[in-house]
Amino acid sequence: MQGLPLNQWDVQIYRGVLTGLNEAFYITKEQRDTFRKEDSRCDEFLVPLLRGRHINRYTTDWDETWMISTFPARQLSESQIPDCLIRHLEKFRRSLEPRPAGWSGSGWSGRKAGPYEWFEVQDVISYHEEFSKPKVIYPEITKYIPAYFDRAGYYYPNNKGFILNSETESLAYLTAFLNSHLFRCCYRDNFPELMGNTYEVRKIFVEKIPVKKPTDIQEKLFESLVSLVQHAKKVGALSAANFLEDLIDACVMECYFRDHMAERDLLFHDKIMERLIGYDPDASEEDQSEFHTLFHITLNSPKHPVRNQLLRLTADSPDLLAVIKKEGAV
Repeated sequence: MQGLPLNQWDVQIYRGVLTGLNEAFYITKEQRDTFRKEDSRCDEFLVPLLRGRHINRYTTDWDETWMISTFPARQLSESQIPDCLIRHLEKFRRSLEPRPAGWSGSGWSGRKAGPYEWFEVQDVISYHEEFSKPKVIYPEITKYIPAYFDRAGYYYPNNKGFILNSETESLAYLTAFLNSHLFRCCYRDNFPELMGNTYEVRKIFVEKIPVKKPTDIQEKLFESLVSLVQHAKKVGALSAANFLEDLIDACVMECYFRDHMAERDLLFHDKIMERLIGYDPDASEEDQSEFHTLFHITLNSPKHPVRNQLLRLTADSPDLLAVIKKEGAV
C-alpha cells in the first residue's frame, strides 16, 4: 500500500481519560449548570466528556455528560478547586482514596496505588492540553472504525477513545482516510477482532498503518469537504451528508488510484474544488447550511458530471473500486 506509517508522520496519538471512578467524576448537564451557578470558577474544571461508543463517522452522539478535570499533571491543591466540586467528590472519598504505598492487606475499598490525590483522576494525563486542540477522535473498540474531526478542540474522550493530534499534518484528510471504504477494506484485518465483530483500534495498531501524504491542494479539498459533511450531519441534512460522504470516499480513492480513475473519466478533485471556492469553514451556521444545500443540489443534479461519475464508479472499475466499496462497506 502507498504511504508512510503514521508513526513516521508528525502526529501524536493519546488515550482518553481514565478516572478510576467514573461515578464520581462524570456529571450531568444539570449538575454542571448547578455547580457553575454556585461558583463561576467551575468552568476551569468541567469539560465535555465523550464516551467511545458515542463517536460516529463525522459526527458524535454526545449525551451531554461532563467530567471534573482534576488531572494530576495540573498539580492542583485541594484549596484551588471550587468548594462545590470538593463537596461532590467527598461523597465518594472512601472509594477515591489511592491505596497507600506498601499496603499489604486485602479488601482495599479505594483505587489502586498511584501518584494522584483522592480528588484527582487516576491517570496523570500529562498531555491534557492536547484535548483542547483540533484533533481526530476515534473509539478503541468498534465495529465500524469511525472517526470524528473535533476542529474546535471541544471534547475530552474517556479511556474508550483515542485522539490523534498534529500541528503540521492535515487532520481533516486523516479523518477522511480513516472513515473511507479504502481504509476499512485494506486495514480492517490489521486490528484484533473481538466478540460481536468488533475491532480493537489501539494506538499500537493505528500507528503502523501506512497513509499516503496529501498535496497542498488535496489538503484544502478535504478541509472543506470534511467541514461540510460534519456540519450537514450536525444539522440533520442527511441527504446532503450522504452525498458528501460518497464524494469524500471517491476523493480518497483518487488520491491513491488517480491514473486508474483518469483512464475511466472518474476524476473528482478539480471539479469539486471549483465548487468549493468561497467556502469558509468558520462561517455562521446559517451560511454553512446554505452552502452545503446549494453544493448538494448543484453537484447531485441529474446532468452534472460529478453525480454521473459517482453512479459509474463501481461499474466502470469492477475489479478495483467496486471491490474496495464492497469490502470496505460499513
